[in-house]
Amino acid sequence: MQRIDWPFLLGLLSAIAGWVASFFTPIFPYLAAAAVLTITDTVTGVRAAVKRGETIDMHKFFRLFEKVALYAAAIVCAETIEVVFVKGYIEYVPLTYSVALAISFREFRSNISNIEQATGASIWEQIRRFAGRIASGQDKK
Repeated sequence: MQRIDWPFLLGLLSAIAGWVASFFTPIFPYLAAAAVLTITDTVTGVRAAVKRGETIDMHKFFRLFEKVALYAAAIVCAETIEVVFVKGYIEYVPLTYSVALAISFREFRSNISNIEQATGASIWEQIRRFAGRIASGQDKK
């Protein structure tokens, strides 16, 4: 029977852990943002559904886990493409950032819509007015 070479095994596991950490550390904020926005979208969506008088189906809660997992997969895939094919070869393309931004903005819009339905407040209108003032230069300090 062959003995286990513990120093080699620990070194190998350390190298793998280091690689995993170096891959996921830069994208952790994107993963966290997508998860937080998806969770808050579920919470605000439930509140809006209650306000509309709809019944809450537990099946919709399981969709939360599916969305978080699929969004994470999209971000990880984008980072993989960026690391393997883009960085160091061609002009930098913020692929991971773009994918994470698209996911986050979609969930943000859904959150705002749910909050508007639940509270009756017109948040998008306030955002449009503020953006218009900034664009026209009226909001300079």
